[in-house]
Amino acid sequence: YADIGDEQSLQQNLSTFSGHLTKLRALCEADTQLSKSLVLLDEIAAGTDPTEAAVLAQAVLQTLHDKQALTIATTHLGSLKVFA
Repeated sequence: YADIGDEQSLQQNLSTFSGHLTKLRALCEADTQLSKSLVLLDEIAAGTDPTEAAVLAQAVLQTLHDKQALTIATTHLGSLKVFA
């Protein structure tokens, strides 16, 4: 699974941030444990307030960890680096 690049869509009324949220939500709601999956997240939760982004990203990463997904995420958010 991957969330890389800009998912902005004028036709679907999606900003860059909401485009990323759509993909992240689908991953978090997946029925599977994702234990044999690799998840790549480029600049997770970018495009919104850094404080809110960090909390959201941490929740997503914790969910993916709980589902046993091997996850690689890039970020500029200091608190996420500490969380990792």
